[in-house]
Amino acid sequence: MKKKCVIIFTEGETEEEFYNVLLDEIKKRYHMQKFSINKLEKRCLKGITKFDNKLLNIYKNDLKIKYKDYEKIIFLCYDTDVFEFTQKPSINWKEVEEKLYELGVNKIYHLSADKCIEDWFLLDIEGILNYLNIKKPKKIIGKNGVEKLEFLFNKGNRLYQKGFATKGFIESLDCSLILDKQYDVFKPLIECLTTNSILV
Repeated sequence: MKKKCVIIFTEGETEEEFYNVLLDEIKKRYHMQKFSINKLEKRCLKGITKFDNKLLNIYKNDLKIKYKDYEKIIFLCYDTDVFEFTQKPSINWKEVEEKLYELGVNKIYHLSADKCIEDWFLLDIEGILNYLNIKKPKKIIGKNGVEKLEFLFNKGNRLYQKGFATKGFIESLDCSLILDKQYDVFKPLIECLTTNSILV
């Protein structure tokens, strides 16, 4: 049986931190010390600028060579609103997939947050309030998840910056709750990490 490598590309430090916690939660939930794959590689692309070009270059010049004898499964983690409103033209995911498959990738999954990952965080509003040590406002102001988090952080005299790590914040969230509420999004990742018979 061919060895299996899972590669997770995240958009920024916020996503990177979240997926680190999520992976730990999956291990805990499925009573696993190690995932049922041979290798797990995580790469943060440090922002949305040239997201597609950066991931293709990293794969072609590094990961393709490093894992040439492996079955390679890629998970692309990003916010849908970022590409809808800030990139012109938006990324052609079909073209990105075609290039990755040409480079030897075996399977590609999109773990896209609709509209942004902050909407997932807001599913655990109690965890956010406890982290910030504030009471729930009568109304949480903001036209999207990022603005709502910025509003709440401001109430707690803290600063929330999209794409940057916020020490202790992600860890304070109930990742199990988020996993349950967004299970359909994470299902391909869970199945890929937990259903192989080889534990390495």
